[in-house]
Amino acid sequence: MLGFVGRVARTGRRWSSTLDETAYIEQLQLKDIKSKVFYDEQAERRNYFYYVDLQGQLFLEDMVPKNIATSLKSPKFLKFFFHMLRPHAATDLQYVTAFLEYPYRSPCGPEMNYIKAADTPIVVTELQKHEAQWLLRTNADPEADVPFAPSSLAISASTGRLYHWTESKYVQGYSLVRSQVAVDIANFISFPESPDAPHVFVAPSGDTTPIKVVQ
Repeated sequence: MLGFVGRVARTGRRWSSTLDETAYIEQLQLKDIKSKVFYDEQAERRNYFYYVDLQGQLFLEDMVPKNIATSLKSPKFLKFFFHMLRPHAATDLQYVTAFLEYPYRSPCGPEMNYIKAADTPIVVTELQKHEAQWLLRTNADPEADVPFAPSSLAISASTGRLYHWTESKYVQGYSLVRSQVAVDIANFISFPESPDAPHVFVAPSGDTTPIKVVQ
């Protein structure tokens, strides 16, 4: 039985995306959008360009505006797209030297999809609290469960964002936790009074799990 209790010294508001932060990131992304001629020419070569926002929503890079209505939502497409996701510099037979400003790519037969992200390309988007175990879901596969583990949490020292370790076929690492989910998890985190002390995930038995700090 999981039975976590929420013992929190401070609120989790730090993990709510502020309007200012969201607007700033949106403005930065708009500057990345290239000309229509570029996208049309690359489409003829079967090269396509995508963007993942802080909520884990996937968009064509040149889509304006970017919101839930204009995001790509097909579970079948998202599952395949993120299953093939890999670092752009990965050494495999489909490695290409073009468009290195895109940190990730997702090959699909003769097509090549290039991806930028506001933070990480895989984002934890949902938390399900079952009595025996908590489960997470990600934008990489909206229908697959990922076991929640306090030892897999991490906090960024530079941004204060919360992450959880995830693994896919070609990508392993800390994935951003969507702000709404991070605030929910924060109800079970003890925030330290000292800046040098770790954040701690607290269980009802008194067991505690220090949360890692990453850059």
